[in-house]
Amino acid sequence: MKVSLSWLNDFVDISGIEVFELAERLTMSGLEIEGVDKLEAAENVVTAAVKKVEKHPNADKLSVCEVSDGENVYNVVCGADNVAEGQIIPFAKVGAVLPGGFKIKKAKLRGVESFGMICSAAELNLEEKSDGIMPLPEDTPVNKNINEVLGLGDYVLDISITPNRADCLSVRGVAREVAALYSRKMKKTSYQIKSDKSLNASDYSYVKVTDEEKCPVYLGRIIKDVTIKPSPLWMQNRLRAVGVRPINNIVDITNYIMFEYGQPLHTFDLREIEGGIIVRTAKPGEKIMTLDGKERLLDESMLVIADESKPIGIAGVMGGEYSGIHDDTKDVFLECAYFKPENIRMTARKLGLQTDSSYRYERGIDRVNTLSMVDYAASLLKENADGSVADGVLSNDYKEYVPLSVNAEVDKINKLLGTEISEKEMAKILEELGFGVKTKQGELTVEVPPYRIDIERWQDLAEEVARIYGYNNIEATVPRLSADSVPPESFLKKAKNIKSSLKTLGFNEVINYSFMSERYLSRFDKKDNFVKLLNPISEDMDTLRTYVFPGVVAAAKQNINQGFKNIRLFEIAKTFINRNESIPEQLSGLAFCATSSFFPLS
Repeated sequence: MKVSLSWLNDFVDISGIEVFELAERLTMSGLEIEGVDKLEAAENVVTAAVKKVEKHPNADKLSVCEVSDGENVYNVVCGADNVAEGQIIPFAKVGAVLPGGFKIKKAKLRGVESFGMICSAAELNLEEKSDGIMPLPEDTPVNKNINEVLGLGDYVLDISITPNRADCLSVRGVAREVAALYSRKMKKTSYQIKSDKSLNASDYSYVKVTDEEKCPVYLGRIIKDVTIKPSPLWMQNRLRAVGVRPINNIVDITNYIMFEYGQPLHTFDLREIEGGIIVRTAKPGEKIMTLDGKERLLDESMLVIADESKPIGIAGVMGGEYSGIHDDTKDVFLECAYFKPENIRMTARKLGLQTDSSYRYERGIDRVNTLSMVDYAASLLKENADGSVADGVLSNDYKEYVPLSVNAEVDKINKLLGTEISEKEMAKILEELGFGVKTKQGELTVEVPPYRIDIERWQDLAEEVARIYGYNNIEATVPRLSADSVPPESFLKKAKNIKSSLKTLGFNEVINYSFMSERYLSRFDKKDNFVKLLNPISEDMDTLRTYVFPGVVAAAKQNINQGFKNIRLFEIAKTFINRNESIPEQLSGLAFCATSSFFPLS
């Protein structure tokens, strides 16, 4: 996850904070900074206008251009085939120094003198490769320093986000962390959505969700008469800074909001939707051509976005090629949804297809934010694509979100952390992270914000307090262990003796995961005993084992399939059995397995 400091400053004031100190504080709080990059600035590069373009007299693939910076006109030889009269371009004068240290000199190319260079995005270190020069928006003033125009010189933080911190997969999410670490207020952001009352969204489409378990919330807005064109330069600059190549105003707006707020969005060409939007599971053998030009075979576990005749997108992963935005698109269906993480993760893994959208959906997004985000996107489309927003939001009959409430005792948190943090300070830390907090005689009643799906119990709150308070501020103490926390010596001795005896007999010890697939485990035990995982890594690891031997049998089978015949395996491990209580019963078990080849006697 990349975040530019200028973008971060939109949400929290970071003035006076040195970039490397900020990187250190974020790392110590759990957001590891893998790198701090500076968008290298250029010297003596300005915006200029192309006044005239002629063919080079001695070279078919070169052009001779007249370029004006508003004060002087320069003769420039250019090799790009996309240069044209009337363009505003980045112009490197003689003596200019480009990112990377390349200095521009007066040159003679095939007999024609050239006084400078028209730059591409790659030459300004904004993209790895460029197909031609970098035309700027037509309203860009000339003779402006290119560093100011393109945001060069900004710092970018490259942040490693752990799977449980999906709330930080956005600029706003990182800003919340910074605000809490430095006790600074989050800035208020606002937008206006003005819909055209003469246009009714329900006259153009509808939304129907047939599987609300996999798709609890699905919203859509209709934007009519859009103009496909480049996105505004400020948006392009921010996308490039975080490693996203600008495409056009429609696509760029959805990408911009995804990186800014963490909400994936998708746009469909309305004319390609037959009837309305139907969110359903795929039919057996159903196929779709996705935006990357590949045909994907779907199965019945996968959620698709469809119209009345065909799938037009793989929910939360990638849209279909034929329903996507094209240069002649006029009307747009804007999608904003909340999909269950488990289904998106499974679908992406089965298809071998991970996108920026699926990366966020499979970790969990803020389901309450969907309505404000679809309106925010519609407002940007109206402003930057000249569209008219139809009145009304199309949606399924979704259930209102009920926030989770967690109770915690100040003394218990301090005992766990080895600290003496006051009730007031704990409440302040949690409130600055966006939690709702009520205090009463040493007890905290905490309302968990919808974007913090990783918070489930009081120990999670203790971790939040420790992160922001600062691990380096917690004094080191010798851990206190109760006698009950150490397994009885007799058990350890027995386990050691059993292992030694089995190894003497030629058995090899195996260590399996504690979880396996429900389908496999049901061959050995009844499902009433199963303990299911709420957020499994995959379908093959969704249930805690109730016996040890299914894992040993699976290991033996795998060895047999590899050509080994005489196998002796054993395992001593914990098992987990559902007793209809909050905590499953844990038992220790032993299993061993032996195989051999038999030959008939003659």
